[in-house]
Amino acid sequence: MSQLTYTLLTLLARYRSMDVPTLAQKLGEEERTVRGRLHSLQAQGWVSLEAHRWTITETGRIAAEAETTKRGEALYVRGWRTLRILKGASISELVMLCARPEDGNPTRSLRCYFNYLARVGLVVRAGKTVPARYALLNDPGPLAPQVSLVRREVCEANSRRVLSFDEGSKHV
Repeated sequence: MSQLTYTLLTLLARYRSMDVPTLAQKLGEEERTVRGRLHSLQAQGWVSLEAHRWTITETGRIAAEAETTKRGEALYVRGWRTLRILKGASISELVMLCARPEDGNPTRSLRCYFNYLARVGLVVRAGKTVPARYALLNDPGPLAPQVSLVRREVCEANSRRVLSFDEGSKHV
């Protein structure tokens, strides 16, 4: 979701309904740009127009809330969720789909994360050549596994298993 769409939906959620000139002023955008975005969002069912005032729909409110949650998530959580949806992907595909500019070096971070998950058997790394592809062996659930380099283990929160880099798994 673009910053303009997110801010527009957030404003409509906060103020209930607004006209285009007011939205354009608050967003610092031209009215033509705001009007075009609103019509796109209307086609998606996220906003509606009544008596020259735009309101956010329940679907738009859910999308805005989901984006607010997603913007606060760590890169590895977004990478895990993306791999679960795709069932298999290369690191470059995951970076393209879930990285943000503030993530630093997302390629290195995601490669390390998924290599650790492959090491304990949560994902499989297919291919020795670049780009390697990663795929889920069994989908343990929506919560992203957490890697602890200090303890040399992965905590798989969905089943409450701790998977050691060296030994296998144990339940907690």
